[in-house]
Amino acid sequence: MKIQTTQAKKHFGQNFLTNQDVLTKIIENSQIQEEDFVLEIGPGTANLTQLINQKTDRYLGLEIDETLMPFLKDYNVKFEDSLRFDIRDLPDKYKLIANIPYYITSPILNHYLMQSYINSWPMPKFMILMVQKEFAQKLTTTKKSNLLQTSISCVADVEYLFTVPSKDFDPAPKVDSAIIKITPNPKIPKDVEFKKFWSFLKILHSNPRKTIKNNLKSLKKDLSQIPEETLKKRPENLSLEDCLNLFNHL
Repeated sequence: MKIQTTQAKKHFGQNFLTNQDVLTKIIENSQIQEEDFVLEIGPGTANLTQLINQKTDRYLGLEIDETLMPFLKDYNVKFEDSLRFDIRDLPDKYKLIANIPYYITSPILNHYLMQSYINSWPMPKFMILMVQKEFAQKLTTTKKSNLLQTSISCVADVEYLFTVPSKDFDPAPKVDSAIIKITPNPKIPKDVEFKKFWSFLKILHSNPRKTIKNNLKSLKKDLSQIPEETLKKRPENLSLEDCLNLFNHL
């Protein structure tokens, strides 16, 4: 297969993957079957797109850059913003594959994972994402928690698959990338209203360098029944279970 590339546009955050071995590894980890529906965000110059379409005819691509139409004219691609796409049009248990600009990684997760969970909309079977290596490490670390990691851990498992060096892109970004797999797997009890809990997590992590006691002051709740040892901790030291216990208590 000939790798296709074109002039990248900075305002779209484009970096085209040019390593055939990496493309093959993404397909292998996606385990695409003929009956699978695959949503690809950012098909670009169709290097990964053509491999996906060799596996299944049930394909939809979302591409914001209309100048890439000559590369994508043979595939089922809509030229629109993936963050505005109505995910209610998707079948349940679709597979999402995306090589996206780093700056929209969190919005993509909110749109296709969190909102699906909140609104009971179609949920992906799993997501295979190309993200900044540092971002991938934050999501999968077991040393310190953070808001994004804790929020996603409520509804999904995250697996670090492999690293992609910056030299495998054109143009080469300043940092390495990583492929991660996110598999929906709700871990919070059904009697907990997720939207409220999500808002609570934002308050809990509002200032990562401050103690939990300081961050929770804005709630104006009685904290006297919470052990002082817990209140002195920082948000990064809390597990998902710790956060749930605090939420239920308050």
